[in-house]
Amino acid sequence: MVTAIERPYIEFDGLNLSWETLEGLVKHNGPLMLRDGTPMQRYRERGIPLAIERYDKRSNLELWSFPSLEAQIAAIADDIAYDAHDIDDGLRAEFFTLDDLGAVAFVGEILAQIAAEHASIEAARLVHELIRRMITGMIEDVITETRNRLHTLAVRSLDDIRQAERSCADFSPTMAEADRAIKQFLHAQMYRHARITRIMSDAETVICDLFSRYLAEPAVIPAEWAHRSPTDDPLVAARLTADFIAGMTDRYALAEHARLFDSTPELR
Repeated sequence: MVTAIERPYIEFDGLNLSWETLEGLVKHNGPLMLRDGTPMQRYRERGIPLAIERYDKRSNLELWSFPSLEAQIAAIADDIAYDAHDIDDGLRAEFFTLDDLGAVAFVGEILAQIAAEHASIEAARLVHELIRRMITGMIEDVITETRNRLHTLAVRSLDDIRQAERSCADFSPTMAEADRAIKQFLHAQMYRHARITRIMSDAETVICDLFSRYLAEPAVIPAEWAHRSPTDDPLVAARLTADFIAGMTDRYALAEHARLFDSTPELR
């Protein structure tokens, strides 16, 4: 997307991003391969994603190394935000209750602290205070653990960070376990909830319908993408079609589906 699909500039495709920014995007979950070029466990079955592999050949992203400390901090901040806001969203949508959440040790401890300090508190404020304390506790843990790792690893340069034996910015083992427990709870209670799986199934139908229709009838692809479509190579055609769909917002995808098909699901 950011190196090929976006086309705002005359002289080149993609966005005008620095090497460090692209490295952080690609390696936000850590290295993608070992130093000998062997893909890491999560990539061994399907290999390194094609777009990353192609760009890496143009500009070596050192896929065997960790990204910068800033990128590592951004990645862990993303985890904290997802945990906190998905809990907030799940409570608002009534996928689960505060009593359900109390079974997660880290969350249960915070709820107990709030109850001990505030015997009577309205539900909305209780949820807000829970989320605030969760975020605060996780951030403080990351700061402490990151300082300890930087000291233990004797980090003195960016190369020290990239070539370290493990990430420099992360949760402590205790908080990492709490993070896993929260994600396991959300996976079971929210991400696999019947209402969510129904919407996901409908969304998959929209994507599959669009992909099949564009491949079968390239002429229906909007004019701004039509110049990229003509090709005799089915793999190239499939890749271009997938790229086009990947760049869509939800609203645009639904509008395209409504333009091309008689019935379009309501993703609600």
